[in-house]
Amino acid sequence: MEKIINWWEEHDSREQMMIAVGGFIAVLILFFLFVISPIMDWHAQEKKRLAQARADVSEVQMLAARIQAKKQSGNSAKGGQSLAVVIDKSIQENELVMRGFQPGSKKDARLRLENAPYPALTQWLYDLEYKHKVKIEDLSLTPSKLPGRLMVSLRVAE
Repeated sequence: MEKIINWWEEHDSREQMMIAVGGFIAVLILFFLFVISPIMDWHAQEKKRLAQARADVSEVQMLAARIQAKKQSGNSAKGGQSLAVVIDKSIQENELVMRGFQPGSKKDARLRLENAPYPALTQWLYDLEYKHKVKIEDLSLTPSKLPGRLMVSLRVAE
């Protein structure tokens, strides 16, 4: 410590003032770099997270309102149509050909499709389940003689 005091006293008052100001500026820069800057970065990240959380909450509220409105309206995705009508319309929309339709006793039916192209079949099955809310109970796929085509047997229910 004595060496530092001796070193300080060796300089005249003008040099001491310049050293003190330079030291003060160096301390301010270090304080900014190691204290203020990390706090500002953390604050910016938290603002982004808060904005994302608010967006998520508003989306969930909007979806909940839609679900509640659907429940209150009581409308099904089928619009009150019978299972046979829903299946017939959806098959036509996906350009498939039905070779057999056998209605069941428990609001179900058995279907048979021949030479169904795979992409159209998968889209139709997706539409049945998610768009028309028809459950696929049993599904049997066998290759057709034509490449990329399938023979399909399935049982569906409301």
